[in-house]
Parts: sequence; structure tokens; C-alpha cells
Amino acid sequence: MLSHCKGLTDRVSVVRRLVFASATLPKETPHYWDVVSHFASNTGQVTPQKAKTFIENVQFFDSDALSSDQKLRTDLLHEVGSNGIPLGLVLVSPKQSCQLCSAPLVLKADRPSKVTIYTDSMGTIDGTHYRKICKQFRSGCPFVQHYGHYSTGVQMYFDDDWHTLPYFMSTRETAFEMSLLQQLDAEVLIGQLSYKQRAEIYNIKHGCDHLFKQLAGKTVSTEQR
Repeated sequence: MLSHCKGLTDRVSVVRRLVFASATLPKETPHYWDVVSHFASNTGQVTPQKAKTFIENVQFFDSDALSSDQKLRTDLLHEVGSNGIPLGLVLVSPKQSCQLCSAPLVLKADRPSKVTIYTDSMGTIDGTHYRKICKQFRSGCPFVQHYGHYSTGVQMYFDDDWHTLPYFMSTRETAFEMSLLQQLDAEVLIGQLSYKQRAEIYNIKHGCDHLFKQLAGKTVSTEQR
């Protein structure tokens, strides 16, 4: 059946954009297939009819193929690692070489650390942090690359580009989504919110406001008396 869409499946990027648009846009969007096909390939390679045929065939073979990115991201958080524990959000530095001796870095996969990550998009989630060590560690190089920072023995240093990463590790067990910290800066500096108020807003937004609800309930009960 997919043979009717010959040429469309030759480029993975086109298929990716086609599936993404189909899963994201409401079906009632005016000129739905025109929008989807144009988003997938503005070269005209994908016509509205080709896009419609392809997506209908995909759904026929696998109804889960059009799951949203958010759902897939949530599902991925529950995938288990080699130790049988869910990985959560995985933090690994993109650095590839030692900053002391320029030797390649090697991922230390046997002893990852668990991290609590505060995000604005998914709330508070678990994560796994993998370190990298210098390939010359047997020769005495003490360099260890963490996510966003590195250590040379007891000393810790931030990478020059730490602020470009999507997450910021404030401690060995705690990390924050960078966009959440940027929003916090704006709300505290411009909106004059206190850190306590911002924390309460975060808890309410992500359903962690049990204590707040209990206190509010007690207040209402007292006023009724």
C-alpha cells in the first residue's frame, strides 16, 4: 500500500515532519492536508493526496505510530537501564576530550547517579547522570567530566559553555531545566515575586501542592467557625 507514496519515504526527515504535523494539528484545521504536506516538504515533493494516503496507511498498520512527541517523551522516561531502574531523563555531557591532556573521554557506565530534575514542561522528574573519565586515567589523569562541569580531584569547575545546555546541575543530585531558571529570573527580578511564592506556583502548576491545599482547607474551616 505504501508503494503509492513512492519517493515520499526516501527521505527520513520528510516522513518525520509528515508524522509530526499529522499528530499535532487538529484534524479540523482548514485545508488540513495542504498544511501537512507543505510542512513536510515545501518543495512540492509531497502533495496533499500523497500525504493523506501515506498517513492513512501508517495508521492502518500501526495506530500508535502518530503518538505525540510529549507522550513518547513521557514513555521514554520509564524505560529501564542496565541496572533495571528507570533511566528517567538522561544527562550526559557532550564533551569528547579531556580538558587537561586532550585525550578522548570514556563514558563511565557502571555507576550512574540518580538526579532529581525540576522542569517547567514536565514537572519534577527523576534523571540519571553519567560521568565521563579521561582515557588516560590509568596513567594518573584525574579529570572527570560531569554534565556542565568537570572535576580534577577535589576541585570542581563549570564548563565554559554550561549555560548553553538545556539543564543545569546545581548539585550532584539536583538539576533544573534552563528555561525554568530563565523564567524564574524574570519573575523574581521583574515581577518582584519571592522565591517562596515562585516555589508555591511551581507546586500548584505541577500538582505538588498537597500542603498548600491542606493549609487552605484549615483556613476555610477556621473562617466558617
